[in-house]
Amino acid sequence: ETTMISGESPGVQYCIEVNGAFIHNNGTIYCEGSTIIGNANVDDATYYNLKTKTQSTTTQFTYSPGIVIENDLTIEEGKWIHSGTNAIFHVYGTTTVEDGGTIYMTARVPGSTQTMNATGDVIVESGGFINGTNATMNFGSLTINNGGTYDATSGLTTVSGLTDVYGTFD
Repeated sequence: ETTMISGESPGVQYCIEVNGAFIHNNGTIYCEGSTIIGNANVDDATYYNLKTKTQSTTTQFTYSPGIVIENDLTIEEGKWIHSGTNAIFHVYGTTTVEDGGTIYMTARVPGSTQTMNATGDVIVESGGFINGTNATMNFGSLTINNGGTYDATSGLTTVSGLTDVYGTFD
């Protein structure tokens, strides 16, 4: 099952806000941001599949420091960026960054750290972009398709399995 959430209410910038128990039932949460300027937050919780898409280059999804995705993360379009300090997020299935999608990892507060643990396949499609900035990046495998980009971290990138680079590994 897929639960589609599109847009946010004026003044409320959460795609999904969890203030109690959230049971994913092995389903997919699909957050589609609006064209407002600002953020559409995805709150701390354990999700099964999570897909995000924004309709504007000025809108981004931010995630809370303790998010867990038990299966797949798909960034269709727009930015996926942290919202706190010492943020760690885990993806246990496939992470796909599609054309127009970006994962942006950076420590906004001096001395804080960011970690992406993607134990499955990480696929950067043509037009997709991952910016490691100064984070710790751990991938099960990494495939950068022609036209895709992984801008490596100044920290540590670890790839446990196969790496296929047809695009840019900077």
